[in-house]
Amino acid sequence: MEEAAAHWQADQARGAETAATLGREWGSAYDANLDLARRAVTEVGGDDLKEALEVSGMGNDPALIRAFAGIGRRLYGGGTTNAEMPTATTAAQNSNVLPMPTSPSGGQREILRLRTDEKFMLAYADSTHPSHEIALAEMDALYAAAYPPVRS
Repeated sequence: MEEAAAHWQADQARGAETAATLGREWGSAYDANLDLARRAVTEVGGDDLKEALEVSGMGNDPALIRAFAGIGRRLYGGGTTNAEMPTATTAAQNSNVLPMPTSPSGGQREILRLRTDEKFMLAYADSTHPSHEIALAEMDALYAAAYPPVRS
């Protein structure tokens, strides 16, 4: 019983730390980004993913929440201002939402464009950069669009 209580308290502390971290990063867009992340988890993985994130404690991982907020922006077109969500790409393009390419060639072009974007590549290459996880998630999504699985 004590072990379960200690585990629950640790989860609560991680959740509070994550909320504080993301609150500082996202500012007034915190609630909107969190809502986008929750909606994306539901859309992408449904109840199974929600349960897995909860049971494993990974639902309190700031990197995953940032990634799912990014997925939510792509799925639902929600966005934040550049100041509230500092991704290298949005800052470089001065845009709130980047449309996901609808064809492999569009994805390949966007990958090439990002590879020449100095600010994006700084975030993408530096694991200590505040927008690193967001840049990784964006590039992963682009590679998935640019090189879809071959169906036989």
